[in-house]
Amino acid sequence: MLADHARCVSCAIADGISAGQRRSQLRHPPHPRRGILYGKKIGLKVGDFSQLVAAVVESLGGVFPELKQQQSMIERVIRSEEESFGRTLDRGIDRFFEGVGAVLETDKAHVWWSA
Repeated sequence: MLADHARCVSCAIADGISAGQRRSQLRHPPHPRRGILYGKKIGLKVGDFSQLVAAVVESLGGVFPELKQQQSMIERVIRSEEESFGRTLDRGIDRFFEGVGAVLETDKAHVWWSA
């Protein structure tokens, strides 16, 4: 599954497709985040997902030369997303465990909904 996400994201970035900060700016599915989440579940750390780009370039670079030409940029974009989404995940997990220990109050429901 991680290989598929790495391939999809690498090719999309090489084609110039990117995601904005807001959902309305999203121009492709959030595959990097899904791949990062799966990686975190199996113990990968920040930076591990972006290292899959080299394998994608090795296997598909002959057919898609833009992957080879833009490898370092693709790795930077994915690494940046890993760092950003990693912080978001950590905050969300912390919020979840804070709420588990106490009764979820009505005034905090919006925080859970927006997480």
